[in-house]
Formats: sequence, C-alpha cells, structure tokens
Amino acid sequence: MVVEIAKSLVSNYRVEIGVLDKTGNDLPVPAKRKGVFAILFGRYDLIHSHLFLPGLLVRIRKLYDSRFLWIHTVHYCSYQGQKWHRLKQFLDQNFIFPKTDHLVAVSRQTFDTICYYPQVELIENSIELSDKSNQTHPGKSSLIIGTLAMLRSEKGVDDLIVAMKSVIQTYPEAKLRIAGDGPELKSLLQLTKKLQLQHCIEFLGFVDNVDGFLSSLDLYVNPAKTESFGMAIFEAMQFSLPLVATAVGANVDLLADGIFGTLVERGRETSKQLSKAIVEVIQNRGYW
Repeated sequence: MVVEIAKSLVSNYRVEIGVLDKTGNDLPVPAKRKGVFAILFGRYDLIHSHLFLPGLLVRIRKLYDSRFLWIHTVHYCSYQGQKWHRLKQFLDQNFIFPKTDHLVAVSRQTFDTICYYPQVELIENSIELSDKSNQTHPGKSSLIIGTLAMLRSEKGVDDLIVAMKSVIQTYPEAKLRIAGDGPELKSLLQLTKKLQLQHCIEFLGFVDNVDGFLSSLDLYVNPAKTESFGMAIFEAMQFSLPLVATAVGANVDLLADGIFGTLVERGRETSKQLSKAIVEVIQNRGYW
C-alpha cells in the first residue's frame, strides 16, 4: 500500500520510506529506504505512518518536533488476537490517534471504531482491478486451495488447517497452500503435524510473486478472526477464483453479503463451517 501511494505522487515529492523490518526485497519505487533513525530525526514536511509501532514512533517524535504534518492510517478494526492488545488499544486511543493531523480508516468497519475523532476520514483500500482469469492453469490433477496472510493469530489460519482434515475426506486430492510468514508459523507447523496433514498442506513462506501464487489456485479462503480490509480477496477476484471468507469486518462488504463469495459465520464451529463451505464451493465450481 505504501509503495502504491509513493508511485502515485507527483514527481516533485521527495519520498523516503522508513522500514522497521530489515528483511525483504528492494522497493520497486525510486525512494530511499530508511529505518527507525530517519522516522525519529529525518527532515520531513509530511509523515504518513501505518499500523501501531510506526505510529508510536511518530507520536514520540511529536513530543519534541511539531514542524510536520502527520497522516496516520489505521488498518485494523479490532485488537483481537494482537500481542499486547490492551496496551496497544490504550496507546492508540489516548496517545497516538488524538495527536494526528489526519486519521485514515481503510474500511467502513474501521471507521466505525474511530469515528469519534474529528480528523478521521474513510479512504478505503483499493487496487487497480483487471481480469487475470486467463492466467489460471486448468487441468491439474489436484485441487489447490490457498490463503495469503501474515501468519498472526488473528488471521485464523489454524482454523483453515483444522478444516482441511474434513475437506480431504471428501476430496482426497485437495491440497492447501499457505503463503506468508509470521510469528504463528511454528505453531501452525506443529498443528499440521499433529493432525497428520503434512501430505496435503504446504507452507510457502513469504511470496514475492502474488500473481503466480494466485494463478495456481482453484479456490481462495480468508479464515480471519478479524479483518479490517482483506486486500488478498481483491487480488483473488482478479483471477475469478471462487472465494470463501469468514463474515468478519470488511469481508462482508467485499463479498457483498455473499454475492461474490461464500461467507462463514465465526463461532465455536468455525473450522467445521469452513470445511463445509469449501466442499460446497468445490462441488459448484462451475457456478462460481
């Protein structure tokens, strides 16, 4: 999202991108890649921060420097599943959000949680939609189910893994490909081994070629416990993939209450409902 914004700016902007994570590939924009020191002490007229920790760093800078405009984009509508969620919520609501010049919500659900701040605006996430359905590869001997996410607890990937236990009872040839990395990787690998699903679940790690990953799928699933705006759903739509998603956050809007995909209510039997929905979608792939 940061890269897309940077590419859209007029040429007389000098852009520096402060990256807290030192890993990853080079940025595909003519921008200087900086770190924490630049966020705290770099010379800027405007700083646009995303997510909690960058917002906290910019707020600390505001304590001794107020000579810049500050836009802060909020990408979550719930703190459920986040580490230190109570502390984050307190700092966001009492320390960070009130001091921003402009506060941006990426979805209607996110906006509803912070609408009492006078400087908040709703600017929904977007991508340049195009039909890429001709890039898919039909005729595979197996059914490929996929999900793309940061592997954090709020993404609900554990429920999708459990659901696969039932899916392969109906479709033994079904495979699950999980693209992404994160703090839950170890526990998800352990869960896969515990359920003896190593033969049908593949962990791909960080995927740089998202189009290549999506084009290999027959079905896309978003099993999130909370979701402010599922960008991967938009990306999967470009490949005309059948979609299954939990009915949380902006997923309901993105799938138009179930018109563009199958919505699954979250609850005690989420895994069971996910497996049921996946099987039904596979049985009706022609319809989707």
